[in-house]
Amino acid sequence: MTERTKKTESVPLVRASWAQYCVRKLRDHPDRQRVLDAIGSDVRQILREVGFLGWVPPSVHMTVCDAVLRELGADALEFWRAYFLETFDMPLLRPLTRGALRLYGEDPRGLMRQAPRVYALVTKHCGELSVEVHGDGLVRVHARGLPPAFRQSPALMEALAGTCSACVELAGHGAAFVTRDFGDLGAGHASFDVAWG
Repeated sequence: MTERTKKTESVPLVRASWAQYCVRKLRDHPDRQRVLDAIGSDVRQILREVGFLGWVPPSVHMTVCDAVLRELGADALEFWRAYFLETFDMPLLRPLTRGALRLYGEDPRGLMRQAPRVYALVTKHCGELSVEVHGDGLVRVHARGLPPAFRQSPALMEALAGTCSACVELAGHGAAFVTRDFGDLGAGHASFDVAWG
């Protein structure tokens, strides 16, 4: 293995589809132009040129996540919740979603237990997620080893919290309550609690 091969094997990457579908979903949002302007034409061009299953640097993905959080503010979590409710039925995630629903039924904990697997499908060398179940209506999600681009703002963690909020709704439990603990984000670690019931 050459030195160059070793270096490229550990370069953090994110599936382009995550940001591509976000940009597509923004077309229906009332604040779409503000968010699209914040994303910028250069990043949107990169996303147009990369295939759906292609990879982009975390900085490209974070530009999209940061724009959503900055421009939508408190409504960003709701945007990501609605976004992930739709993506759970897309080809990349459909098998995992349906399998978890068959296996765990109407238990959001079962869906959220899939978060580490889904994160591994849509990222490379971007750290890892873990899920701790605390009783019937509480889950804590940890992110560890996040690359530098993901440490600059809580925008990615907000998107992940929206994912878990969507899991609660998909399992038929209505609204989720998210408590954020992003205090260690600069060191590459963050967590949040998702409660329901």
